[in-house]
Amino acid sequence: VEEQVKTEENWGVLEPLRGVLVPIVEMVKPVTMQVIVGVLCVMVLWMWVRGPSASSIGPYAGLKHKDRVAAYEEMWMREEKNGGGVERWKVRAEEAKEGEAAGSQGEGGRGEVEGGENE
Repeated sequence: VEEQVKTEENWGVLEPLRGVLVPIVEMVKPVTMQVIVGVLCVMVLWMWVRGPSASSIGPYAGLKHKDRVAAYEEMWMREEKNGGGVERWKVRAEEAKEGEAAGSQGEGGRGEVEGGENE
């Protein structure tokens, strides 16, 4: 006659939470690897069918991908036309240096706000 030997589970640091966590652990125990793989496959298929969602951050939030690309393309073309391919931060840095040099000679400012859209 063989005796069933009960082994007590060692919960370690989580022993105070054992009463709350035992029902949850008992529900999760029968989940096998096949179930996990099945759930992941369903999620991947759902994302593939649904397609990419619109971005919720940035200057063109809420636009679909093709609309966002068109807006950035238009912005790029406008910068190329106006800036001649020169990066705007370099131009602004040079303007600021010229403004400081003119201000130190006592000429006074032009009354424009630096960095404004007065271009």
